[in-house]
Amino acid sequence: MARSYARIDVQRFHDEDWRALTLPQKAVFDMMLTHPKLTLCGALDLKYGSLAGYSPDLDVDALSGILAALVDARFIAVDWDTDEAVIRTFVRHDGVLQNQ
Repeated sequence: MARSYARIDVQRFHDEDWRALTLPQKAVFDMMLTHPKLTLCGALDLKYGSLAGYSPDLDVDALSGILAALVDARFIAVDWDTDEAVIRTFVRHDGVLQNQ
């Protein structure tokens, strides 16, 4: 089942790690967090050309560097062999495990 919306935790603005990210890093993270193909466990196939195509000022090289910075900051984990990323706190913060 495809997601039709994403929950965004506004408390992240008080998080020092979040505030340390650059604006492009935050934008790419938000793009991943709200991507319609993000699975319910927080995984997303990294199709570099497709992801870079969402912004006219983002290219594959810049995207690669931003993803590496997000890994270093521990916001995402990436399997570079399969080009799949996982948003590390997605399940906890998105509420997908809550009974409705």
